[in-house]
Amino acid sequence: MENTGKVVLWIVIALVVVGGIYYYWQSRQQAAPSLTTPTAAQQTNQPTLASGSDTSDAGLAQDMTGMDSDYSAMTSDSAAIDASMNDAPVSQ
Repeated sequence: MENTGKVVLWIVIALVVVGGIYYYWQSRQQAAPSLTTPTAAQQTNQPTLASGSDTSDAGLAQDMTGMDSDYSAMTSDSAAIDASMNDAPVSQ
């Protein structure tokens, strides 16, 4: 009976080791990147701005105007939050 237990234990250990090796081998096969040559469309990196792909002075000025208005809105929101935090409680 003692020999049977040892044999079963060795078989289980062998199956775990073989399964681990198989799992490792399969994960390495799937993770291998495919080596392809990039096309011309993939190689051209055009700068993209908030107003699209316009990198002229007018496009940059339009982006700066948009950023200024966003900043102004954020500043007014921050001022409103600060005012609400400093509000004195009303006695009832």
